[in-house]
Amino acid sequence: MKVAVTGRPGVGKTALVYHAAKGDWLGALPETLGTAVTRVDREDGRAYDLWDVGARHAARHPDAVDAQLAGADVVVHVFSFADAASLRSVPEYVERVRSRLGCPVVLVGAKRDAIASAQMSAEDARETAVRCGASALAFVDSPPLETMEDVEDRDEDDAVAGLFRAIDVAMGVDAS
Repeated sequence: MKVAVTGRPGVGKTALVYHAAKGDWLGALPETLGTAVTRVDREDGRAYDLWDVGARHAARHPDAVDAQLAGADVVVHVFSFADAASLRSVPEYVERVRSRLGCPVVLVGAKRDAIASAQMSAEDARETAVRCGASALAFVDSPPLETMEDVEDRDEDDAVAGLFRAIDVAMGVDAS
């Protein structure tokens, strides 16, 4: 399955892809300068090719990126709880994906665990997902760097399992 991973600079796309492939979270990562493809073979036999699209590359060469992403089965668009602009840009981006690529969009909220720098709530993210008609919404928490006061909304299972469940939902795949 071809999965395009997109989003603004610094929202956590590369960290998410690395974690999906290797199972580890890395700290600071270098900026993705083009598009990097990482294959993830799941225990259930499903294979995912994660196309990590560098945000600045996408902004400078939108037609080239569209050509690279042609045939994507789903787009995972990452926004950061520490970057309100990354969520504000979602509706326009989802519309662009629908018109150019015609595939489902999964929204993934990253860095929710960075409480001190949070600029939005999970409810803000849910409202945006509904408003723009996203196919699915998932939250990804890297290893907590700060204490979370409110853990009610935090998913207990592994971040990557939640991501792949959201992709399966968007694709109409039975996740059982």
